[in-house]
Amino acid sequence: MPAADDGETIRSHSGEDLRRELGRARQEICDLFDSAPVGYFIVDEEGSILRLNRAASHLLQADRRYLLGRSFTSFVPRGDHARFRTLQKRVFDGEQPLSTEMSLVDRRGHQLWGRIESRVRAAPDGTRHCLMAVIDVTDRKRTEDDLILAREDAIEAGRAKSAFLANMSHEIRTPLNAVVAMSELLLDTPLNAEQRDWLSTIRCAAGDLKDIIDNVLDYSGIETGRIEIRAAPFDLLELLRSVETLYAPQAAEKGVGFRVDTTKTTASRYHGDRARIGQILGNIIGNALKFTATGEIVVTVRSRPVSEHLHELIFAVQDTGVGIKESCRDSIFESFQQADISSSKAFQGAGLGLSISRRLARLMSGQIAFTSREGRGSTFTLTLPLHLQATGNDGVRES
Repeated sequence: MPAADDGETIRSHSGEDLRRELGRARQEICDLFDSAPVGYFIVDEEGSILRLNRAASHLLQADRRYLLGRSFTSFVPRGDHARFRTLQKRVFDGEQPLSTEMSLVDRRGHQLWGRIESRVRAAPDGTRHCLMAVIDVTDRKRTEDDLILAREDAIEAGRAKSAFLANMSHEIRTPLNAVVAMSELLLDTPLNAEQRDWLSTIRCAAGDLKDIIDNVLDYSGIETGRIEIRAAPFDLLELLRSVETLYAPQAAEKGVGFRVDTTKTTASRYHGDRARIGQILGNIIGNALKFTATGEIVVTVRSRPVSEHLHELIFAVQDTGVGIKESCRDSIFESFQQADISSSKAFQGAGLGLSISRRLARLMSGQIAFTSREGRGSTFTLTLPLHLQATGNDGVRES
């Protein structure tokens, strides 16, 4: 009998120890729940708050005794009531965790933003409750809103800048055209050598200024989306002949060789924006002429069939000029950037030609790349996909 009594005593002590241990664990869990930095709410299927922790009370700026039994939707803006109820129904119906961000209103009427993580928890008696973790993301949302406003302000400022550039360029170009025209008329009159030299300098300077203004107009047009690509049938060989006719005399005047090689083209008729292609080539060739004092500039064109009706045309402009410094290569296509940015730079311009050319190429689904060795020259490559013009019995037609 004493042995039996000892056994009962041991079992009694073990049961008491287990109960104490369970009580201690439960208290620790309750303490963790209450001291968590995240607001925790336990609500029933009707949305009534059954339990909450200190962080949740602080989040809604209300005493826990005031919050217990209240519907959580009373802290949701009226316009979001239906959305909140739909989300809660989805949690209970699917028993799957759901996450959302929603505007909330605390007891004092102040708006805040909360990230709500919801999941179903089954109680021992078979009832189901929803455990909601609510994280205050108000500061982040305000920062996002500020960034959106700042971005809109920057876009509007960019539009205003582009509109200003376009308007000023138009205003400047009107009297400039008169300067160019009158210079050309004066060159047709009897002049001594010194006067003719001065007048030629004026005409050249006015022409350079007109090119800069045209580039500014194109830049502002691209920035504001007013530039359109107008594709139409054109003759590639005719375009290249006009390029050679335009730039060969300028190269000869500098003592630089200039030639166009078309031996690697397999077709002549294409469908594309001839004017824009010519503009890109003109910008690249103009740069080559500007930075090449001796040697030659060679323009080569080759075509690579992509499909029966599509060719990839590769234009390459190779010069023997000064090349591009290593430090300038990453920014060579940026707006208003030049390899020589000193106040006494030898090569004038606005630094827009290559930037505009790359943007125009991209508008035509093409690209521009370059290779260069300082002091040895550069090669700029324009790659464009162009559709062929099919020729039937009735002549040329669009493919």
